[in-house]
Amino acid sequence: MPSLQLAIDARGAKKGAGEFKTATDNVERSADKASKSVERLAKTKSGLQRIGDKLNTTLGKLGLTLGTAVIVRATLRAVNTFQVLENRLRLVESSLGAVNDRFRDLSEISGRTRRNLGWIPPICLRSQRI
Repeated sequence: MPSLQLAIDARGAKKGAGEFKTATDNVERSADKASKSVERLAKTKSGLQRIGDKLNTTLGKLGLTLGTAVIVRATLRAVNTFQVLENRLRLVESSLGAVNDRFRDLSEISGRTRRNLGWIPPICLRSQRI
């Protein structure tokens, strides 16, 4: 029987296997880097959410503080208006009952004209009635 001898050169296959292993290692390293990047992004997102929550809380408190300040300022202005009006009425009237009567009259005028009491003292002062 005749025999056939073949010479197989495995250098190309070994070289290809080495290139495949190198490429596979590179893909694994890239996947690890991508995984770590995703983890860092998740941590960053979590940190930004905490900052956003704190900022919302702070802005809410600031809004509440500003709202309270506006209310307090308006209340103080109203109290000051009543005090000024009462002081001017006391200068003109001799008794507290007369002051209360005059104040009631001015409140009725304010209600009919649909204006607040703050405009009455300057007008009365200009007309020199008080």
